[in-house]
Amino acid sequence: MSPPAEWRGWRRLQTLSQHLPPADTPLTNPGSGAKRVSLASVKNNAKLMSPPVVIGAMIMDMMGRPKDGYAIQEGASVPGKVVQAPGGVARNVAQTLAALLATSCRPLLISAVGRDPAGDALTAHWESLNLSTRGIRRCDDLSTPLIAATFHASGDLAHCVADVQLLEEGGVTPDWVLGFKEDILQAPVVLLDANLASDVMQLACDLAHSAGVPVWLEPVSAAKAVRALPVLRHLAYCSPNEIELLAIAKALETSMPQRPLAATQGQAGPWAKLGLQEGAALRAAAEALLHAGVKCVVLTVGSCGVIISESTSALDSPNGITPRHTHIPPIPTKVLNVSGAGDSLVAGALAGLVHGASPVEAAAIGTAVAHLTLQVQGNAPKDVVLDDVVAKAATLKKQPLDV
Repeated sequence: MSPPAEWRGWRRLQTLSQHLPPADTPLTNPGSGAKRVSLASVKNNAKLMSPPVVIGAMIMDMMGRPKDGYAIQEGASVPGKVVQAPGGVARNVAQTLAALLATSCRPLLISAVGRDPAGDALTAHWESLNLSTRGIRRCDDLSTPLIAATFHASGDLAHCVADVQLLEEGGVTPDWVLGFKEDILQAPVVLLDANLASDVMQLACDLAHSAGVPVWLEPVSAAKAVRALPVLRHLAYCSPNEIELLAIAKALETSMPQRPLAATQGQAGPWAKLGLQEGAALRAAAEALLHAGVKCVVLTVGSCGVIISESTSALDSPNGITPRHTHIPPIPTKVLNVSGAGDSLVAGALAGLVHGASPVEAAAIGTAVAHLTLQVQGNAPKDVVLDDVVAKAATLKKQPLDV
């Protein structure tokens, strides 16, 4: 039986109040208005906070990389190393987020795997992390999703084949997600990955929106990102890469011809100085998402870092908002593997957000976490410590990109 509405409302207010930083939290930069996350408040609030909810894929990854001195060749094999690792966007985010949060508010992962050796391995690994498997559905008639990927010696992805039939044919259904309605209503934030079917994303967004719970969407790929068009107005955050952002904006323009993308020539300004070949198009695309209802776009631009685009209220704007763009540079590192770095960025940002960080400060925390993941052969950082990544994030330069 669901608790009375007034109880749910009281608990929701209690959770929201815990996200507010204390009045004496120091400013990151005098006069900037952006408050730094207080480590003391992070630890204290985490003991009382409701768990975040993460909905999406659990996948077993097979990853190959050539030995130093060898290169990937079409139609030929090369000596190297092949590893198997638990993966999937939602799973990766939830694992890293769990490492950053206190035991009492570790995230609930809602996902599905087959009843097969790969599914057994994924659930066993999840249990080994002392994380709850109650949100993981075991499917008798569908196989656990698998990915086979090869990487260049530089760590960049060369090829990838994804067998995710389970996710596309009803592994995570609306009925399965509805079974965790109260968890979603009480969560400080909900993360969706675009491996989900459109009706599942719609249901999760409707539930979260009804309780004022912010939703973060991870687009996963350009092909899957467009599934999010019907729910853009409900998204607080979206974290595409360049290709995914342009794909969403193009699909948005097609579905809403009365609102074409803004002219891009000569409007890139500081974006072009970052070395982005399509700076003007990316800026126009980010602003298109903001006008469609997304509150904040966290654009990952590889070796150029991250660009955060936010919508701010403006009475004198014809659309009622004024976009604000901020750049955070990457942390120099020797890249071993790019797999999972973007997911770690999202996890770090979510950890910051639920404890009161601004979107820019949260993205800086995510950047510090991603820096650690780039240095490991896997999809999540090893021995990540919240104190360390918050301290590292505070040293990163946050550069406004508005002309």
